[in-house]
Amino acid sequence: MKLIEICEKEIKQVDYFGIELTVDAGVNFLAADDEGFVYGYFHKPIIYSTEGIWITKEKDHFYHYVAKVDIGDKDWKETLVEV
Repeated sequence: MKLIEICEKEIKQVDYFGIELTVDAGVNFLAADDEGFVYGYFHKPIIYSTEGIWITKEKDHFYHYVAKVDIGDKDWKETLVEV
């Protein structure tokens, strides 16, 4: 196998509750689940509380893992931010 080209990904720096994170340029929302895993979303997610996660209703339900945080006393359902 021979590498021909590497796909360069556009990224951006965002502030998430005082934490500087690097995310894909297409990410418009960040949210942490009930275990503190932070995911980036192209479309605004909604709460799926029985599973302790966020989901999107869009056909393109792209999301990706960004970080793991200790949310402390914060309710995970209040961690959604637009970036």
